[in-house]
Amino acid sequence: MNGVSKSRLRSEQSEPARPEESNQTAMEAEINEEMSFLKEPCLSSGTSLYDHLFEVVHFALANRASSAMIAFEETSRMLQERRHFCSNARTRSANNANSDTFHFALKVCQSLKHNDEGVRSLDMSEEDACGDGGDILDVLQVTARCGVAVPQDEAFAVALAIKDLASNRALTRIRFWGKVLARRRDYVLAEAELTDDELDRRVDIRGPAEQAELEDPLNRKHEAASRRVASPRT
Repeated sequence: MNGVSKSRLRSEQSEPARPEESNQTAMEAEINEEMSFLKEPCLSSGTSLYDHLFEVVHFALANRASSAMIAFEETSRMLQERRHFCSNARTRSANNANSDTFHFALKVCQSLKHNDEGVRSLDMSEEDACGDGGDILDVLQVTARCGVAVPQDEAFAVALAIKDLASNRALTRIRFWGKVLARRRDYVLAEAELTDDELDRRVDIRGPAEQAELEDPLNRKHEAASRRVASPRT
């Protein structure tokens, strides 16, 4: 009985939560939720509104323009253009881009549809076609979070092109390098290594000087292969 009365006394003496503390906790939770929303990366650009605003404000404070409002708008547009690796004059129509990407993906899918062994798998999560290169879509998603973005539909087209390279060429360990913007078409670069069978075949058909050059470790391990990815005309 003594123990029960002591526990009741302790519970009565314990102070209730202060309204200020509960309000502060609720405010912190709300702020954290809003910050999480602002930091969500955009699928098309790979950056978040929080990072974009931070860059714009930092640039405006560093340059101290006469009109902060005009500087904010111009800086925001400039950073968006720089982030997408093209100016407003080169910005493509979304409908045309999606249409061209669809036709390219359809063509690659048809080329991958059948072979002597049967139906090929188009599962991008498999590592058999790209060696130990892993899932190119996951890699592009990681680079998008770092601010180097490739549109999602174009990333899928790049993955299909690398799958096509690994399936139809004597290449292995294919790695995506980046994108080069040209006047008429854009180019996607990939590095690859020749398979051992292909190296042996080339050694057999080449002369002594070419064999020595091919057997050089740098040439054996770093023979680049690039494949043009059909992009819409500018």
